[in-house]
Amino acid sequence: MLSNMFRAWSIEKQKWVFFNLNNIPTWVDQAEIDQFIGVWAANSDLYQNDIIKGKTIEGKTYIGRLGFEDGCVVVYTTDYDAPCLYLTIFEYNTINKIGTVLENPEMIEECE
Repeated sequence: MLSNMFRAWSIEKQKWVFFNLNNIPTWVDQAEIDQFIGVWAANSDLYQNDIIKGKTIEGKTYIGRLGFEDGCVVVYTTDYDAPCLYLTIFEYNTINKIGTVLENPEMIEECE
């Protein structure tokens, strides 16, 4: 089950604001909202639209953007042969957050 933890980018503060369903900021309807996916990387909590780098159980390294598809957490990768992978095929101890869609828009172009 996914967590009810979220984050939204504050344009005014130029930083992420974290909240749950019990304390939603009033301005949040005008912001990009990302949900915590329930997984922690070696260097950070992981949210929807984070950009990660990690190795699969087969040993192949991918860079991609986290998202949801059919109720599952997926990684939209830069690999033409594997454009969308389930997060469960990654070795969790190899996953590192390397950016976010809003803070690193140049990275997202490679993941689409």
